[in-house]
Amino acid sequence: MKIAVTYSNNEVFEKDEEKIEEVEMIQQSEEVPVPSETVSKKARAVLNKIGWNLRAAFDWSAHMPYTYYTESGDPGTAYYANYGFDHQTGNCYVMAATFAAMAREMGYEVYQISGHIPLADGGLANHSWTELRIGDTFYVFDPNFENERFGGAN
Repeated sequence: MKIAVTYSNNEVFEKDEEKIEEVEMIQQSEEVPVPSETVSKKARAVLNKIGWNLRAAFDWSAHMPYTYYTESGDPGTAYYANYGFDHQTGNCYVMAATFAAMAREMGYEVYQISGHIPLADGGLANHSWTELRIGDTFYVFDPNFENERFGGAN
């Protein structure tokens, strides 16, 4: 089965579902509990300031200053979103989580994904992004790559 993925810059890629490797949806860890009501309240507060639309939510997450935080999806979406709303800074996990939380508040079916991306000099780097359903299609939204940042470089 082919999955069509459209990135935020409108590039479309198809990938074989059977060949997707080392990609997982981030789940909330039992070790670092953050009540989802806390994240929802913070997401709504940001949306009330910036506007209840997907582009505004994406821009808010994409334009937070990049800081090294962690390279693991283990703490979970709620943990990363809570950190991002409190500190308004973070890495790809934090940016994806804040966007996912706001999109979820607006009623979208959205998933935060933890996986790997290829590096220009070879190898792979840990990375997180979101996949959001609009109609019958899932689209990739990657706030970190909106500004082509990795490790703080613009």
